[in-house]
Amino acid sequence: MPRSSVIVESTVIRPPLSPPADEADPPTEPEASPTSKRPHSPPPDRKENGETASKRRRLSSDQERGKRLFGGLMRTLTTFQKQSEEKGSKLARTVEKRAEIEARIKERVEKEKEIMEANKEVEQRERKEKEEFEQEQLLKEIVFSLLSLCLECYV
Repeated sequence: MPRSSVIVESTVIRPPLSPPADEADPPTEPEASPTSKRPHSPPPDRKENGETASKRRRLSSDQERGKRLFGGLMRTLTTFQKQSEEKGSKLARTVEKRAEIEARIKERVEKEKEIMEANKEVEQRERKEKEEFEQEQLLKEIVFSLLSLCLECYV
């Protein structure tokens, strides 16, 4: 599964590298570069009002960044959770199928054992009947031969 990566620009706000502005000159906003997404922070020599405003702006942008990062983390976690659930459900289905196959195999083996036992009993019964029949035939032959000998004696 391909991994996706997100490149996040740094949110560290640094003052511009210009010499300190004279108090007579009004501070000018530096030009925004085409790659930056937020305006540069005001120079550090502002009065309290300017500092609190920049801190507020920085805090709100930090909060937004935090929300974005948290959202990214939550998306990552939910996708991982969905993937693991899918793997778990696939594994569960595989285990169920294996259990069904094993149950069918056990049933077949039991049926084959029953059939083999039944065949064995039938074979034993047939062998016993055959032996009894042969013994009767032998006995009849002996009796017949004795009778024939006895008859010869009388004749």
